[in-house]
Amino acid sequence: MSNQGVFAREKAETKRYRYVFNMTLVISVFALILLVIPVVALADRNEEKYLFLVYIWLAVMGVYIIVISVLGVAIAKREIREESEMLSKMIIDSNSIPPEEYCATDNFSNKVFYFDPKSFRCEEQEYPYEKYNIHVVPMSMFRRVRIHIEISEKSSGIISFSNQFDEKPLMRFELSASLLRVIKEYELEVLDKDIIDYIYSNPRNAAQEILKYGTIKSHFLGFRQMMKDQQKNL
Repeated sequence: MSNQGVFAREKAETKRYRYVFNMTLVISVFALILLVIPVVALADRNEEKYLFLVYIWLAVMGVYIIVISVLGVAIAKREIREESEMLSKMIIDSNSIPPEEYCATDNFSNKVFYFDPKSFRCEEQEYPYEKYNIHVVPMSMFRRVRIHIEISEKSSGIISFSNQFDEKPLMRFELSASLLRVIKEYELEVLDKDIIDYIYSNPRNAAQEILKYGTIKSHFLGFRQMMKDQQKNL
């Protein structure tokens, strides 16, 4: 993807107040850096006459840092609140999803898959749950909570935190109210079930940790310990 494409996607997917804050931050820092050059040059030429400009610049810089810090904290709190509300709404909506809407769109193929008690299907192809691993992969993209349901063959070797390996999952779905209902009602064997349980029990903390760490902290620490234990047993 070109740089222009990346910037366009960032503008489209980042919340407007966050995008404006980020752009203001970049422009203002650049302006302050440019401003200090003539200030220092004048002070160097005639310190007695122009030294006060350096003090003014330092004062402006101090106020700027305070204002940016306060705004940054306020914006981060708003993001956590809005993303946790999104997760809470997803949980509530999952209770009223009818069986005919037990479906999701695969991010790779853009095909719609329908979920039954024993399998999921697309067109004429059927995929029994018992033959596939189901992972929950949380991440933060453009300061938004993104949670993917990734499906891979059990023989593929892909485990939780699928990005630990270069192998590509067969399907990737955005977590939705429909998929939450499917996982809960059909009691699917999800390898990262602790993430789903954490989202149900504390959506605010889940949103906060995903925005901050890109995952659920307790899940990441557990996964890291598991990898260490596996390496010791090799």
